[in-house]
Amino acid sequence: MTWRETRARIREDRERLRAYLDADGGGRTVPLWMTPSFQAVVLQRLSHHFYPGGNRLLGRFFWPMNLMLTGGDISMICDIGGGPGLPVLGDGVELGWGAFIMGPIRVGNGARIGALSIVVRDVPDGGEVMPGERQMPRGS
Repeated sequence: MTWRETRARIREDRERLRAYLDADGGGRTVPLWMTPSFQAVVLQRLSHHFYPGGNRLLGRFFWPMNLMLTGGDISMICDIGGGPGLPVLGDGVELGWGAFIMGPIRVGNGARIGALSIVVRDVPDGGEVMPGERQMPRGS
């Protein structure tokens, strides 16, 4: 992936998050670049740009930084945006600490995945999965 493509994806992420937060109606109290969700995506995009692109040391620098600053444990080889065999997360999905999304499943828009949950089946829009549940998302 070229640097131009990486920057374009970060701009798209920024606009998507801005639209989501503006639609929420609550108004922002902090700048967009200070939100953990935006930071996690930007750090992952940088890690993904450098690691497969040949500069593995720099790619490995951004991954633990992401983990420490945001708690986002997103692999350097993960290409956010989907692909065959990968989970697809809708807009506004909330992931709790230590949540696992495994396999080629879809997590719908506005879904909430609780801390330490393991998701192995599709979750509908607005659905909720909490730890200890037998993967029967609320709202289905």
